[in-house]
Amino acid sequence: MRKDTSVRINAQRRNKLEILAIEISHKSGKLIKMSDIVNHLLDNYLNEAKQDLIYKEKNNKDND
Repeated sequence: MRKDTSVRINAQRRNKLEILAIEISHKSGKLIKMSDIVNHLLDNYLNEAKQDLIYKEKNNKDND
């Protein structure tokens, strides 16, 4: 059983996703949805994002 959820993003980020989905769809010849991109990012780059955010937060704390 799937347990999907929604995540809110602002209009600017949504537009970036929409443009990227159109570009990928056009170049690949396969329909790509915005959710496909988000899922790919989560599945493949989540640890990198975690490390980047930890680094940025530690540096911001040091600068406060």
